[in-house]
Amino acid sequence: MARPDTDPELLRALMLLQDLILEGAEIDVRPRRFDTPTPLSRAEIHTLSEIADCPGLGTSELAERLRVTKGAISQMLKRLEQKGLLEREAVGRRVSLEPTALGWRAHRAHQDFHLRQAEVLGAQYSDPGTLQRDREALERLLAGVRAFGAQDQS
Repeated sequence: MARPDTDPELLRALMLLQDLILEGAEIDVRPRRFDTPTPLSRAEIHTLSEIADCPGLGTSELAERLRVTKGAISQMLKRLEQKGLLEREAVGRRVSLEPTALGWRAHRAHQDFHLRQAEVLGAQYSDPGTLQRDREALERLLAGVRAFGAQDQS
């Protein structure tokens, strides 16, 4: 058997996987209109969706859930307000965050986007066994990438 670093089939498969990752990332970061007049970034729509999914969430909890700083959340909330997607109201010492009608529309369009994405990708699998084998192979590759990344840092 050829060495792993010279096996042409392995190298082609790894290049294909890299293309899949890069194209998926490119699609994921592309700003898009979610039934909104202006495009929204990935961070904007996911922040809005987190607020819509968790009524009563405060600014600090939101920052913690999204794993960003309170300063970053503050700036994000300001942008969402400016775009007419979010309302903030002081309730005692807390700030109540609530999507506007446009914000709710964007949230539903975002959910629909992910459903369409799952339908398109899921249509590639007619056999549950193939899906399970591919998932297991991807888990092994991810473990290998993580191990390589840990080695590469030392």
